[in-house]
Amino acid sequence: MKTWIVIGGAALQCLVLAYMATERELIFRTGRTIYLRTAPIDPRDAFRGDFVRLDYEIGHATTNQSRDGLRSQKQDGSTRKDIKVYAALKMHGDLASLDYVSDRKPADAEVVLRGRAGQGGANLSIRYGLEAYFVEQGKGLDLERGRSEGEIQIPLEMEVAVSGNGKSVLKGHRWSPIGIGLAIENDEQTATNNLSNRTVTNRVVVAATLTLMNASSNAIAVVDLPQGKSIDLGPDTIRGWSRNNWAWTSADQQRPAPTDADVHVLKPGEKYSIRIDLRDPQWFVRQGKEPPRAITGLGEWSDQFRLFYRPPAREECRQLQHANLIWHGNLPSRAFNGGGRVD
Repeated sequence: MKTWIVIGGAALQCLVLAYMATERELIFRTGRTIYLRTAPIDPRDAFRGDFVRLDYEIGHATTNQSRDGLRSQKQDGSTRKDIKVYAALKMHGDLASLDYVSDRKPADAEVVLRGRAGQGGANLSIRYGLEAYFVEQGKGLDLERGRSEGEIQIPLEMEVAVSGNGKSVLKGHRWSPIGIGLAIENDEQTATNNLSNRTVTNRVVVAATLTLMNASSNAIAVVDLPQGKSIDLGPDTIRGWSRNNWAWTSADQQRPAPTDADVHVLKPGEKYSIRIDLRDPQWFVRQGKEPPRAITGLGEWSDQFRLFYRPPAREECRQLQHANLIWHGNLPSRAFNGGGRVD
């Protein structure tokens, strides 16, 4: 009798494994293909060959992106671990970004991804089962090194097959056709220390320049709206800074319609830069009901910000001469604070 129980248990395990393998293969072949932007971290595992651990942008959700039961848990201050969640994604061509996340399957989302979230503080950290990418022996470090060219970061985009019920399988990777670089301009600011009555000199950020580079082998167009209105400023939520509750005062600003004069066609390897003065009230931030202020001097570890290149939507550019060359989506810069630190 015991022998049959052991045989039955082993057979059941084999059936489960066979089902899982078949399901993954079906998703791989028939699922919708999307791309998720990420940065690789910690390549190589000596026991399992080369692999890259992945940290996805959609793996970090803010309070404002939490809906339904997740929002109510945030409000009552409760904390739960390993919550089953559904990420509603926005599509920019074949590149996906996070719209919102819920503990209920969304009915209105174009693409939904199932995951598990560990909840705590002001943000959700979400795992999708896509965080380990195995590559050929010796290729892991190459993948890690290949995502920057000088000061320009070229994001890694993972190819993912998604089924109708939100399950997903990794298929491959590509590099973003457009890279981004950040250069910070600093100044010195003097103040009197109230305790020692001594004059202290601090380094502060006064301006920033975003540089966009065509990292593809074909021509690409970028859009630079007047007064830097192709650029957004926001708190760094990608790495889950739970204490960062600064809000950009111009987040709801009206943007002008793009014209042909705003479009710049870049040849492969060519760059285009946009400079913004962070002391201009257009770039002020506020915390709660406090008065708006410049980020200049905000040097706490949690007061981190990013600039985002966000060109007009495809629908707004249809009448333009080079509409078919314009890259659409959003591209974040490296994180920085008002004290001049850049991560």
